[in-house]
Amino acid sequence: MSGTDTTLDSSQQRALEHIVSLADRRIDEWMRPSGSLPRFSPPLTLEQLRERSWESPYVLISEPDSDEIAKSLWLPGLATNRQKRLDVLADPVIYVPWCTSVAAVVERLAKENLQVAAVVNEHGQTIGVMTLDDILDTIFTTATPRDATDVDEPSIRQVEEGMWEVSGLTSLRMLGRELGVRLPESRNVTVRGVIQEVLQRIARPGDTCRWGRLEFTVTDAPMRGRMRVMTRVVEPEDR
Repeated sequence: MSGTDTTLDSSQQRALEHIVSLADRRIDEWMRPSGSLPRFSPPLTLEQLRERSWESPYVLISEPDSDEIAKSLWLPGLATNRQKRLDVLADPVIYVPWCTSVAAVVERLAKENLQVAAVVNEHGQTIGVMTLDDILDTIFTTATPRDATDVDEPSIRQVEEGMWEVSGLTSLRMLGRELGVRLPESRNVTVRGVIQEVLQRIARPGDTCRWGRLEFTVTDAPMRGRMRVMTRVVEPEDR
């Protein structure tokens, strides 16, 4: 990257820049919310998959007696398989802390020959997932890495009196500190995670929800990329 070799075209240069950026990006900045991939309890059959539709090539399989993620299944690998119980074909997932760098996650996935990482918060609760496809897509996309512009733009920006524009990846600790509000306890560490938890589904533009004294209105919610949320502090409800 420090050289001036003209044999590198612009797409190759972007890919190199994105690869280098993996060391500086935390996994909680690039992860998907844990509910963004379909999740099934074992045993899993082909008939169950046919009843639902989604865009990702992965499905998650939970522990038999809980909702915690245990395995992941890469659907393209099922094309020639006739196994009736699909969960026995699934691979384990790795568990990584939310503050781990993306580069460290890539290294561990490669070392263990796995494709999905489950991201856990400081309480050991799963708050998101990161797939190998997500990482490769980010490296080779023609756009800037996911939410890379957060480096140059503030994650919390006051737009008018009592109203802030907030990035979905803003940490709850930062949000509470900047707005001067005591926030409820949550297993999530980001605004995006809280919104998904309240809505019980993936957020869409126009969604509005209440969490403690905060009201969130989603203005932009791409599957990959920056979620934007308008946030205001509301008075406590009458008791």
